Amino acid sequence: MTNIYIYQYDHSSSEKQKIYDVINAINANPTWKAEFDKLRNREKTLHFADGYPYFVDYNSPEVDKFLMTYRALYNTEPTQYAFQGYDIATYFISMCSRYGSDWMRKLDGSEQHMLQSTFRFVQTENGGYVNQGIRRVVYGDNWSVIKTR
Repeated sequence: MTNIYIYQYDHSSSEKQKIYDVINAINANPTWKAEFDKLRNREKTLHFADGYPYFVDYNSPEVDKFLMTYRALYNTEPTQYAFQGYDIATYFISMCSRYGSDWMRKLDGSEQHMLQSTFRFVQTENGGYVNQGIRRVVYGDNWSVIKTR
């Protein structure tokens, strides 16, 4: 049985639990799961799209390279924190390398797609920066998963 977690990052815990309970109920009941699968296979029009602050596209060559290197170095699978640490370090080191001491002035409006994260910083009224980069993910036919941006 496969459990699927589907939620937006700004939903409350109770909403996440409701969605998880529905998916668990479908997976736990063979009749419901069979009917749900038939409906998906017959209609081919059921799609679900959402935005996530973090999403790893395991079909990406860059992710594959990272996975192979990480596994060889540490003899284990990378966690979400390994991806986050890599993305953050790579992004900010490249900004410093490219722009030197002016790197903060270059944050506003630039967008960079990393392994797990998208960085798109927007300056706030008080002078700070907020990352508004998200990944749009579409769950399509035959349970396919496509990162669209």
